[in-house]
Amino acid sequence: MPTTLVMGWKQQLPPKSWHISARQSNFFWAEYVSILFMSLLFCIIFLGRDVYSFLFYFKINFISFLFVWVRGTLPRFRYDKLMYLA
Repeated sequence: MPTTLVMGWKQQLPPKSWHISARQSNFFWAEYVSILFMSLLFCIIFLGRDVYSFLFYFKINFISFLFVWVRGTLPRFRYDKLMYLA
């Protein structure tokens, strides 16, 4: 009887539940990789192409910081409100 109470927590978890967290972490990694890629493209197109300079990588970090800062501080638009524009 006491072993079923102690071992009962293992039966509550779904099998292979780590797959769900791995998919979610891949989603978050893809989000930040896309921010870095957009910053890279922005720096190449608008701010110069000197890839081998330290200033180029500083620009990429600064643009990435701006992306994260703006997305974190500004509120998101509600989709039901945006659909009334169309």
